[in-house]
Amino acid sequence: MKLGKWQDDFEALGLSVATMSYDGVDVLAEFTSDNDIGYPMLSDAGADDAPAGERARALGILNEQYAPGHPAHGIAHPGILHIDADGIIRQKWAEEGYQERPQFADVLQDVQALLGASDNAESP
Repeated sequence: MKLGKWQDDFEALGLSVATMSYDGVDVLAEFTSDNDIGYPMLSDAGADDAPAGERARALGILNEQYAPGHPAHGIAHPGILHIDADGIIRQKWAEEGYQERPQFADVLQDVQALLGASDNAESP
């Protein structure tokens, strides 16, 4: 929920924010409603088109220590991805343990630097 406090800062850079969880759609919908969340919360709980954790695996953030059948199977390492409009991962911040999270101030600074560098690279 700390993301909500930083959402305007990221959106000022032209970025949209969202979260992804191994929780199911129903759980996320209730959490979003109960906590007045103003950004999309995506589920990686598994469905007909993809097993639990498949999206985290594709993004390179799946916590592989939990095998199928384990209650935590499908959980991702806590992290943040900067994905551009073309779907390319430009930056990734991730932590090994679930207790730690990347700091939004550091992420914002890194994104500003990347966007500034890409703006400068496009200038003649």
